[in-house]
Amino acid sequence: MNVTPVSRHARRPLRRWLPALVTLTLLATAAPGLASTAPVRVVVDFAAGVSAGQRAAALADAAVDRRTVAAASVVTGHSVDDRVAPTTVAQVTAAQRARLAADPRVDDVYDDIPVRVHDTTAAAVVPEDPAWSQQDGVRQIRAADVWEHTTGDPSVTIAVVDTGVDPDNADLQGRLVDGHDFVNADADPRDDNGHGTAAATIAAAAGDTVGIAGVCWQCRVMPVKVLDETGKGFLSDAANGIAWAVEHGADIINVSLGAPDTMPLLDDALQAAVDAGVLVVASAGNAGDTAPQWPAADDRAMAIAALETPDTRASYSNHGSWVDVAAPGCNPAGWLDEATVSFCGTSSAAPLVSGAAALLTAARDAPAATVIRTALADTAVHVGPGLGSGRVDALSAFLALPTFVDISASVHAENIEKIAAAGLTDGCTPDRYCPDAPVTRAQMASFLDRALDLDAGTATFADVSSDNTHAASIAAIAAAGISNGCAPSKYCPAAPVTRAQMASFLDRALDLANGPTRFADVDPDGVHAIAIYSIAAAEITNGCVPDRYCPRDPVTRGQMASFLARALEL
Repeated sequence: MNVTPVSRHARRPLRRWLPALVTLTLLATAAPGLASTAPVRVVVDFAAGVSAGQRAAALADAAVDRRTVAAASVVTGHSVDDRVAPTTVAQVTAAQRARLAADPRVDDVYDDIPVRVHDTTAAAVVPEDPAWSQQDGVRQIRAADVWEHTTGDPSVTIAVVDTGVDPDNADLQGRLVDGHDFVNADADPRDDNGHGTAAATIAAAAGDTVGIAGVCWQCRVMPVKVLDETGKGFLSDAANGIAWAVEHGADIINVSLGAPDTMPLLDDALQAAVDAGVLVVASAGNAGDTAPQWPAADDRAMAIAALETPDTRASYSNHGSWVDVAAPGCNPAGWLDEATVSFCGTSSAAPLVSGAAALLTAARDAPAATVIRTALADTAVHVGPGLGSGRVDALSAFLALPTFVDISASVHAENIEKIAAAGLTDGCTPDRYCPDAPVTRAQMASFLDRALDLDAGTATFADVSSDNTHAASIAAIAAAGISNGCAPSKYCPAAPVTRAQMASFLDRALDLANGPTRFADVDPDGVHAIAIYSIAAAEITNGCVPDRYCPRDPVTRGQMASFLARALEL
């Protein structure tokens, strides 16, 4: 059987919208420190009479992400996480500032004044590792900014398909899971070269007082040895190593090696990764030309080029149309015998990206590999030809991830994101929206209370306890005349809302004009008929199918998102 030799790719080691004053961070996709694209912190005063929904829409038009919101003050009687404030603070680019200033919903946009703590300097998350000050690459891809949100999770595993990993490396203690050695055909993937250990530490070294800080501190490493002590091996072993990692639960596979051609075995392994939802990250090679290297050149892998500066291709890095993104190519790394070396090459760039992908996996409860890959590519900072989308920006990729991991297949996904951005929902659980679950009457009250910024109410119902999460909102919509309950002294908080009932909720809440009779399945004399016709005339709904409204069907959380987004013109 013909096999293709491979070599390693490295040079030798040398919420919501807020009630009064809110703070938002909109991060430009340009390189940190570039004045032409650097964001500036400004204060945005909205015009008098502009509703919460309109303020949310204005910020959304300026591309403000609700996940960057942090509270500064509170309106009495409301949670700090309720809705958009009449005055907002944001960090915006010049173009975004101009867009806000031209918006008729905005009165003024002016510079904020910086403040600082006295006599101390510190970043939000700063590791104590001795080599941290030298880890420019981690900072240049803004992985350190993601650490404010997550430093990874032990449930996320990065397979390092390489020369193996040193199990005694102090930076990887407690990080390793079982691996395999395809060179010696055993279960001891011990590194006898150093290359694989270096890649593993860049991706996932512990953030502690030893060595370096990896990109994904809390993530696990699966060592898969496919190269010998000289850093050489065969593509068949590399392919088998990828397949083995897929079968044994890897989430991300880092492959810092390459060959000038491919083979069916590699094709099968990469397809297995795709089918299992595993992202393969591969180095582009160090020949300094445009010749493709595999597995990087395969569309099912993510090809990583190397940068010499934040905006300049490293002279040794391969490049071309087959490259996906780039990352800094010289990084401190762990080696054999506890050494810390300067590890340079596309082999060094790739684990930066693998670590970033693992951070995203941990941060959003394991979104699909395609979602992570798209986020990394779409938010990369363009740095020149032949380098794909450009330099990876881990923070921008994090912010670009879907708010909820369970909405990608929903026809209501866009509207779910809109109501989340407007602060109308935090989902059913962290990172999940449950779009197909029915909306209860209690949940409906909270949706409307947040959307309309209602005054507090005093009404009580026998079946709504004071410690009910939705009690205040139920009282608020009762005070506003939106609902008087399901029966005398009862609200029926756990009962699902039907499409007919939902129409009445919205009609009363928005005081809509009457509409013409329509829908074959709506009795014109029915108690909800006028409300159904009104929301249809307002283009909040076109029914469940042509000429039908399905009034008795329960409203799902996904459908509710679309009703609210249209009603509030989000």
